[in-house]
Amino acid sequence: MNGNHVPDEIPLFPLDLVLLPSCHVPLHIFEERYRTMTNLCIEEDKEFGIVWGQDDDHRSIGCSARIADVVDRFPDGRLNIVVQGTERFNLLDEHHDAPYITGIVETLPDEEDLPDATLVDRARELYSNALKITLGWIRPNADETDERALSYTIAASLGLPLERQQQLLEMRNAGDRLEEIAGILEGSIENLQDADRKMRGNGKA
Repeated sequence: MNGNHVPDEIPLFPLDLVLLPSCHVPLHIFEERYRTMTNLCIEEDKEFGIVWGQDDDHRSIGCSARIADVVDRFPDGRLNIVVQGTERFNLLDEHHDAPYITGIVETLPDEEDLPDATLVDRARELYSNALKITLGWIRPNADETDERALSYTIAASLGLPLERQQQLLEMRNAGDRLEEIAGILEGSIENLQDADRKMRGNGKA
């Protein structure tokens, strides 16, 4: 994407996932049309867009994806890749005249206001507390210095329902996202503490 808010045409990949900016996701590419798309993006060092949904029914707010690593190439043409989310976009129009869908998109940057430092510290502390209670979560870089990326980095590790992830993707204020995530973490910590107390009490409330 051109990054200057001017509408741009990029390949589109509707998937049953929500890609968040700065976050990494592994993908297995097996359909011929998307193998073609992926190879083109690799050859031309080009990004593609991921939108949550199906070809004929998907969200209009998505995230552009940069191919960060080609993990495997199989003899039949399938690929395992890792992509990194870069910029959020709004899908203005789409075309179906190529082997894969392409879309006219415009970038959706965050509002300029940065989150309050107290809120940033609170989100980091809540996340650290959650990790102390359970080892079942994969830890992202919770010390991420970019306050905008921090909200996405933590959100990507929480295993949230896709609808909730999409809501976070569509929020254009980093402070609002961190407030939302802090609330989710507080609820999760309370539930984890309750479960831990019940386990220590041999299942008795």
